[in-house]
Amino acid sequence: MLSPGQEIIVEIDGKKNKTSLRGWKTNGSGYFLLDPPEFEGILCEIKIGTKSIIRFEDEGSILGIMGRFTSFLNKTRLWAFTFTDDPIRHTMRSNERYTCLIPASAVNESSAAPLGSGMITDLSLSGLRLVTKKPLDVKKGDFIDVVFSLNPSDGAMTQRIEIARSGKYEKIYTYSGPFIELVIEDEKRLTDFFEFCKQWIEI
Repeated sequence: MLSPGQEIIVEIDGKKNKTSLRGWKTNGSGYFLLDPPEFEGILCEIKIGTKSIIRFEDEGSILGIMGRFTSFLNKTRLWAFTFTDDPIRHTMRSNERYTCLIPASAVNESSAAPLGSGMITDLSLSGLRLVTKKPLDVKKGDFIDVVFSLNPSDGAMTQRIEIARSGKYEKIYTYSGPFIELVIEDEKRLTDFFEFCKQWIEI
């Protein structure tokens, strides 16, 4: 999911630099509106039609897309890039992930004070994504304990994660991060759950 102000990496003539996303359209003939990037402290000059590669992060993956510089918007001082191809996705995850809806609660890792509740919508052996309707009082780099159950007969399990990414999309808040320590017993519970998911996917 894209969001205003999201970090974007622009590559022009082999040079890369970071800038911010200000507007976009991704269906059909799409475009990005970006703050003008600087290369080595100098505002880059660019000609209409110049090819570029635009990269951005999306839910644990890096997406890259070929585009062309279209115009410089004088009133807003933004650069416009257009593209027609779909982005190419490169996953950064070391384990296969599964889309799911698992009720969960988040608690402070040191005081065990409740932070909020929501749904796990993405789960792997590496980590998870928690979605909530209300913001949690956490920031990037914080540790939280996420309590959830994969099988009622096994009871609840608690996994500590480090907040690596967070965001707000319309009326929901997302928090993603890797597991800090996954014991063998919990790894087996997760593996069994994923095998069950695979069986349903294959039906």
